[in-house]
Amino acid sequence: MTELAAHDVMIRREDLAGYVWDALAAAGLPVVAPNMSSRLVGGGAEVRVDKLADCYAPVRVDWRADRVVMQAGAA
Repeated sequence: MTELAAHDVMIRREDLAGYVWDALAAAGLPVVAPNMSSRLVGGGAEVRVDKLADCYAPVRVDWRADRVVMQAGAA
């Protein structure tokens, strides 16, 4: 059975994710909201928080390519 992280653990993860988000934005990188439709936003860093108790990367950063770039690569 999959176990979710405890409430206090999730609070710490969300705090860390907020710090990472702010640091990326302060460095001038575009940061997009997690799970937002790629049709609505351009590319950028997406900070994600895993809800599972036993996970490899509780806070991670994925890079989402801009829709225009992805379409150009598919052509």
